[in-house]
Amino acid sequence: MDMKRERNRERRSGTRVRSILTCGVLTGVMVLSACGAAAGMAASSAAAQTPAEKTADETVSTAEAGSDAEASLVSDHDKTSESAQLSGDSEGASGSASSEEEDSTGETSAELDLSHDYSGEIKSKVASTATHSATLQEELRKIQKLSEQYDEVFSAAQAQVELNYVAEWSYELWDDELNSLWGRFRESAPKSTVDRVLKEQRNWNAMKKEAVILNIGPAEDGGSMYPMLESGYLKGITENRVYLLAEELAAVRNEKFTIPEKDIYGTYVDNQGTGEIYSSLVLRQGWENDNEALISIHRTGSLCGTFSERGKGTLAFVSDDKKTEGIITIDGWKGASFEVTKAEAGNGFQPGDRFRFEFVL
Repeated sequence: MDMKRERNRERRSGTRVRSILTCGVLTGVMVLSACGAAAGMAASSAAAQTPAEKTADETVSTAEAGSDAEASLVSDHDKTSESAQLSGDSEGASGSASSEEEDSTGETSAELDLSHDYSGEIKSKVASTATHSATLQEELRKIQKLSEQYDEVFSAAQAQVELNYVAEWSYELWDDELNSLWGRFRESAPKSTVDRVLKEQRNWNAMKKEAVILNIGPAEDGGSMYPMLESGYLKGITENRVYLLAEELAAVRNEKFTIPEKDIYGTYVDNQGTGEIYSSLVLRQGWENDNEALISIHRTGSLCGTFSERGKGTLAFVSDDKKTEGIITIDGWKGASFEVTKAEAGNGFQPGDRFRFEFVL
C-alpha cells in the first residue's frame, strides 16, 4: 500500500511539474525568474554541487522515539549532533540581553575571502545575536541587518562558482536562525503547541524540494547557475518560516512581536494538511518585471499567465492563451485564493470555480 501511495504521489507530482514546465518555469537570473528554458546542468565541477544535495533536505528528528516534544530541526549541511547544535541557542535564549542599540553581531569582513569559513562565522554570529537581544523583534532586526551585511560582502563574487557559494552561505544564515528559534520554542511552548507547529514544520520540510522544482525546475535540467537560484529560493522561504516561528515563540512568551507584511510574490500551496503539494499558486516577477502567475490545480489543470494589481490584495489574472481569466486574492500570511471568471470549454476550468491555497512557503 505504501509503495502504491508513493507511485501515485510521484505520478501526480510528475504530471503537475510537466504541465508547469510547458509554461516555461525553468528560468531566470536571481531567485524567481521569467519564462524560458534553462541550460543543461554542469556536473563536472564539485564546487558547483547544488546546495540541495548538501543543505536543502532539512529534516525533523526526535531525540527520543515517539516524543514529538523533543523534536528539533537539523539541516543536512550541519553534521553536528542535534544537542550540540541547539545547546548554544538554548544558552543564548537565557543569556543577558543588551540594549536595542548594541550590535552583538560584531564586524563582518569587508572583503570576500572564499577560503574563509563563513559557515562557522555565520553560525556563531546567529547564536550571539540570540544571546544579546532583549526581544525577538530586536533579534530579527539584527538578523536582517546581518543578512544585508553578508549580502554586501558576497556581492563581490563574480565567477559562477563563487556566486553559487555565496548564495548558499546567505541561505545558511536564515537556516541557522530557524534552528535557533526552534530550539527555544520547543523548550518553552506547551506540548500541544509544539505538536501543532511541529506538524506544520514537517510538512514544510517535506514540500521544499517540490517547491523548488515548481519555481526553478529540476537540477538535471538547469545550468551552472542552478545552485545559486536554488539557494536564493530556499533563503526566501526559510526567511518566511523564521518570522512565522518567531511569531509563535513570541506568543508563548507573551511578548509583543510584529511580523512583516507579506508581499504578493511567493509560493502558495494546498497541501491538504500533509507534506505533499496538491495544488499551487506561484506569483513572481519575470524577465521584464512583468507579473507572472503559475497555477496548478490537482485533477483540474495548469495555467500560466500574467496578473495586474487591482488593490487591497486583489489581482486580475489572464492566461497566456487568453482563454482563462480570474481573480487572485492574497490574504497575507494566511494564504491566497483563485476564482475563475472566464474559461473556454475543454480546459478543465469553469467560471465560478474557486481554489484555496492556505499554506505559504
